[in-house]
Amino acid sequence: LTDCKPYELTRQTDAAWEEAILGSEPGRPSQVAARKARESGSLHDKRRARLLAGDLDNIVLKALSKQPEQRYASVEALAQDLRRYLDGDPVHARAQNFSYRARKYLRRHAWGLTAGASATGLLAVALTIVSWQASKAMQEATRAQAMQDFVIALFENSGDASSTRGLDVRALLDAGISRADTELASQPQARAELIGLIATLRSGLGDDAEALALLDRQQDIF
Repeated sequence: LTDCKPYELTRQTDAAWEEAILGSEPGRPSQVAARKARESGSLHDKRRARLLAGDLDNIVLKALSKQPEQRYASVEALAQDLRRYLDGDPVHARAQNFSYRARKYLRRHAWGLTAGASATGLLAVALTIVSWQASKAMQEATRAQAMQDFVIALFENSGDASSTRGLDVRALLDAGISRADTELASQPQARAELIGLIATLRSGLGDDAEALALLDRQQDIF
């Protein structure tokens, strides 16, 4: 992996090698590769140092452990860990904590998780839009019903008086304004629309000044 021996010796003798194997800790492969990259300035060595950091470091150091019980029990166990590394699975040479396993899982399923997150985000946006549209439709329906009920009540209450002396349309519209100011005080949108409607009716009767005054009131409410 590093094109180097695991130990740096001051003298190249069999005794020095035996001493290093028995008593010296091997260098971490990624650190050895990083040192070579600094010395050579090679981009290949820099990429190799990044590749070795993490799982491959731990696999190599486990294989070279001084304590037999800390090494791989067999060649098959080493091969299995290498296969797990190649498949993107958590390796046994590294502590199996939650964050490590989660990172490996995210790397293995990056595309699927990204697609799932995107689909979830689109669904959330769609649901938000639908909910907003439903809320607006409900508000519109409520306001329309309120205006309908208001107009019906206005004409119902004027029935007795109009039967004896005729229907005074202007008085009826003035009464509508007064009632709108009180009964629709908590619904400014509906009150403004009703005042605009009455302004149109007053304009149709030739009461242009009154109609303009009502439109000014409507604008203030909006």
